Amino acid sequence: MPIKRSHTSREPILIPQKFRLGAGGGFIIPSAAQLSGNSGFVAALTGELAFSDQLALTLEGAYHGMSFTGTQYDNALGLPPFPTPGDDYTLKHFETDEGFKPILQLGAGLRYWLRSEHRLSPYLGLGYTAQWHPEFELKLEYIHKITDEEEELSFEVPPVGNTVSLLDFNAGARYRFMRHLSLQTGAFYQFKLDAEQPGIPRFWGLKSSVMYEF
Repeated sequence: MPIKRSHTSREPILIPQKFRLGAGGGFIIPSAAQLSGNSGFVAALTGELAFSDQLALTLEGAYHGMSFTGTQYDNALGLPPFPTPGDDYTLKHFETDEGFKPILQLGAGLRYWLRSEHRLSPYLGLGYTAQWHPEFELKLEYIHKITDEEEELSFEVPPVGNTVSLLDFNAGARYRFMRHLSLQTGAFYQFKLDAEQPGIPRFWGLKSSVMYEF
């Protein structure tokens, strides 16, 4: 007689079980050898498709605004050649003028929670981020080689034509303060996948989001 084997039903692994939606913000720091005085903010909308209590696909749209100062031109930062008042002048420094440099960002990744059954649970995440760099203004300050006379120029930087790709590492913690509401706070580190792409090479930051679970 053939032996009938009992089949145990298994819960699908990659079928979303829950959906979370949230909004938040924080600060971001652009990092490059040519830049100093860096600061910025981030505002973001975040969605999570949870496959289990531990694993989720994260989707995020963000707006960054940042200011910085530089002393050396480098086209790797996504900046075109600067105009000059003349051959007798040297660049003293450049800085964001009347506001900040904007960046639009879309990201996707995976996030894994440790101790997910607890009210406070840490997480680790890895993802891919695409950035778009709209136009912005720089203030250029030059100094005359002989007289030390200073000259200022305002320069409109055109948008970067190509999408800039970055890898995103993030870690933090989630605190559930209600059944469907939680607060997520974490740090992130992003760097360009291709060093030849125009744009700031690295970003550090910290952001928090209030999430609602459906």
